[in-house]
Amino acid sequence: MKMKNYVILGVLTILFLIPVAIWDQRRSSQIAVEHVKKFNEERLSSLIQSVRTGYKGVILTFKGSDKEKEYVFYPYTNEELNKSKIFSHTAEKGDSIFKPAFSDTLVLFKNGEALKYTFRKFD
Repeated sequence: MKMKNYVILGVLTILFLIPVAIWDQRRSSQIAVEHVKKFNEERLSSLIQSVRTGYKGVILTFKGSDKEKEYVFYPYTNEELNKSKIFSHTAEKGDSIFKPAFSDTLVLFKNGEALKYTFRKFD
């Protein structure tokens, strides 16, 4: 293959990848909005089953009455509210949380300490 063909192939590849990247970014944003809406509407008062990162946020799993429930949220770290403790590094299985429905604050209870986390809302 000649150098000219490689250049054309490279340009076509880039032109194909740009729309795919834009589509993927929009889809990810839409999924995040749906997760935050579900999380915001729920009243949560439970022991944490698991904590992990995903969807560019934190995934919390709780044992519900008949099955595990999973929520995604995007917590802010703040010196005043949570002593700058990153939620995904601090929360563990067995810790408890409380968040009223439509509240802008989640409280993590860990070792007798209450850490408050506000979180991103996609308006």
